[in-house]
Amino acid sequence: MKRLIAILTLALISAPVALAATSHHARSRCANKHYAKKHRRQCKKQKPTQHIAPVTTTTPDPPTPPPSTPISQYPNIPTAPPTTTPPATRLGVVAREYSLTLSKMTVGSGDATIQLQNFGEDPHNLRVERVDASGTSTDFPLTQPHTQQSETVTLGPGTYKLYCTLPGHDAAGMHATLTVTP
Repeated sequence: MKRLIAILTLALISAPVALAATSHHARSRCANKHYAKKHRRQCKKQKPTQHIAPVTTTTPDPPTPPPSTPISQYPNIPTAPPTTTPPATRLGVVAREYSLTLSKMTVGSGDATIQLQNFGEDPHNLRVERVDASGTSTDFPLTQPHTQQSETVTLGPGTYKLYCTLPGHDAAGMHATLTVTP
C-alpha cells in the first residue's frame, strides 16, 4: 500500500494529469490472469475502494517575445533593393516542323521574355514584328533541334506576327499572331 501511494505521489508531482476513477478490481491483483478464479470471485464480493478525485492543473501564460530588432542592426544580412519595375511577362513559343504554338495568345505591354523551344527535327529561328510594320523587329538566332533560346523584348500595344524566316517555313504554316494589350 505504501508503495502504491509513493508511485501515485510521484506521478502527481512529475506529470500532473487527471486521474480517471478506477475500481478496486482494476487496481488490484485480481486483474492479473495468473490468479485463480476463486480469488477473483472473492474480490468481486469486496466493497470497492473510494474513488480518487481528478486533479486539475493550469498552464502558465507563455512568455512574451522580446521586441523585434530592425534588420538594419544586422550588417551581414543582405537585403534586396525595392523593386520598382514589374517582372517581365513570360511567353513560350514551341517550334515544330511547320507550326508555331504560343503559350499565350495575349500579353500586356512592356517587357516580355520570349522563350523559343525547338521541338522539331530541323533548325528553326524566330522573328517577332508588328503587323503594321511600325517599330523594330526582334530576331532569334538559329535554334538547333531540342534546344531553346530566350530573348527579352519590349512590346508596345498592338498585333505582332511571330514566324520562322527560313525559306518556305512561314509559307508552310510556321507562324502565329500575338496580341499585346495596353
